[in-house]
Amino acid sequence: MSEYELGQDELVIIQDSNVRHNGTVVTLILTNQNIIQINTAGLFGKKKIVTKYPLIDLKGENGKANVLIGKAPGGETRLELYFVNHEKYYDFSGLFAEKKWANAIEKAYKDCWIEKKKSEKSQSPSVSLFSLNKTKNLKDSTEESRKYVKGKKKMMKCPKCGAELIGEKGIEVQCEYCDAKVLIK
Repeated sequence: MSEYELGQDELVIIQDSNVRHNGTVVTLILTNQNIIQINTAGLFGKKKIVTKYPLIDLKGENGKANVLIGKAPGGETRLELYFVNHEKYYDFSGLFAEKKWANAIEKAYKDCWIEKKKSEKSQSPSVSLFSLNKTKNLKDSTEESRKYVKGKKKMMKCPKCGAELIGEKGIEVQCEYCDAKVLIK
């Protein structure tokens, strides 16, 4: 795989060198960070054109990538990838290859999404442990901390992204990082 230089913490997950894209055969590589498309050009296919599509640029919601198995105009199945600014369609020659690729891309995307959320959380400005809402004023925040200390408030982790949630037992709160709705226990 000398056509593409892997990043320091980048690993190959799956690779297929017999994939059709827009009428040409390409090599497709999925890493834990990118989808790599390698086109051959020139006399005897000696020139390689490498295009990298970051997984995090796929459209998605709550860690679920917008990856589908659809039908090409000719009726055969194809892998459809919906990125923020464009779409890509790939036809595979192997049986069930589209499903294998879709599953692998979805898993890799979710891992990238989780890492991105963790990174955003660690880079965000320091927020008081007792603050429930970024827009609360100091008086509200102090009042919330008193309630927490007195035992009326409970703290738990968001099951989707691991962020700390604070609220009254039996009340549903919404995670400010991943928008998950969680019942405080």
